[in-house]
Amino acid sequence: MPVQFNEPLSFTQRLAEDLEYSKILDTAASLKTSQERMAYVAIFTVSSFANVTQRTAKPFNPLLGETFELDRRIESGWSAVLEQVSHHPPICCMYSESDKWVFWQEFSMISKFRGKYLEVTPTGVAHLQFKGTDDYYTWTKVPTTVHNVIVGKLWLDQHGTMLITNHGTGDTCELKYSAYSYFTQKENRRVVGTVMDKNNQACYHVNGTWDASMKCSSAADPSRETVVWTRNPSLPNHEQIYGFSSMACTLHEMSPIDEGCAPSDSRLRPDITIMENGEWDRANRVKVRLEEEQRSRRKVMEAKHETWNPVWFECVPESRLDGREVYRYKGGYWETKSKQGWKDRGILDLYNVDLS
Repeated sequence: MPVQFNEPLSFTQRLAEDLEYSKILDTAASLKTSQERMAYVAIFTVSSFANVTQRTAKPFNPLLGETFELDRRIESGWSAVLEQVSHHPPICCMYSESDKWVFWQEFSMISKFRGKYLEVTPTGVAHLQFKGTDDYYTWTKVPTTVHNVIVGKLWLDQHGTMLITNHGTGDTCELKYSAYSYFTQKENRRVVGTVMDKNNQACYHVNGTWDASMKCSSAADPSRETVVWTRNPSLPNHEQIYGFSSMACTLHEMSPIDEGCAPSDSRLRPDITIMENGEWDRANRVKVRLEEEQRSRRKVMEAKHETWNPVWFECVPESRLDGREVYRYKGGYWETKSKQGWKDRGILDLYNVDLS
């Protein structure tokens, strides 16, 4: 696919944007009851869709073995490591940690073309734990529909039901995303949900819209609502910069703290950088070469009857999910970076192609 359909970020970078509103998790970690924490976790999951209405361009598909690091320990108290662990089917994994919580996920999806629109259904699982508690949450994102694929201006919508489960306490929250409608008298992009304890008693309600703000109220007094999340203001020129938020604008920059990142880091992808510089034809040529090199590596592995093994993640059964296989972070990224021991880890040179 030509870069004209892309935004200048890889999907590894796009997935890291789920952490833009990580302060919600920081606040949740300080709350006393698991049910109130669940309400805040539910709102955190909604915040990951905050910029969808403005982001209609497609991120670059990561190459197999492509990684991305995001070190926000100074500003926000967390760091994240991402890796493309599978190409067929495409699976991107993320692991992030602060001194209060651990959040990780594997993102995969099934897409179906329906004529006038494209429906994308996520299949991967997101996981969250608060340190010092029994809380262990899981959820899968709701489907996204891309409208006007053939003719007209592209626009995106979220719809469906998301079930968040706290496997440690038995609490649940079912979030219902209402599909966009031109005929409804209610707010569009609406999300509502109720937190239930292990005895199936309602404890908290959450409501709002996934592109603006979310509120929380106690089931004992629904009239007293607290605004938990509000989307950050759009940048003045966001329409000219792919609808990027202020966070998205920083993700392809090589700041001093990012220097020394893995050679497979998305910041080092030459096709994205060339596209950023406005050289679209050259970016297309380089993108094709990177993809051809990837196919060549796969053919060599197939000829040797070898299989690809991710560097930073491993697929293991999760007993708390009835043995379902999930990707788990193996550790060691930041220690390897501090020693610059990338060669010892077998990091591939993904970007060594002709850049003309």
